[in-house]
Amino acid sequence: MKLPLPKIRTLSQFILLSTWSNRAIAKHLDITHKTVADYRKRLQEARLAWSKIKSLDDDEFHKELFPSYRGTVHKCINFRLLLDSPLNSQVTDYA
Repeated sequence: MKLPLPKIRTLSQFILLSTWSNRAIAKHLDITHKTVADYRKRLQEARLAWSKIKSLDDDEFHKELFPSYRGTVHKCINFRLLLDSPLNSQVTDYA
């Protein structure tokens, strides 16, 4: 489940500073216990402590939690090439 960053920070605080179970945290934050387990695992793998998380800005925090995430890739479509494609041979009137 993709969560907004403020909610991930709150979730991280619960995971790292409380003794609550995944199910109790999930119920409190209105998310699934599997989501809590996933973020608990991510925090452990990243070896993040709450004191460090507090000092990170949103981008740095996101990179720590999701190291393999490279961001959204926006590809431009070259419509000229698309129209010149053999599949579109019936299209002849374009600028």
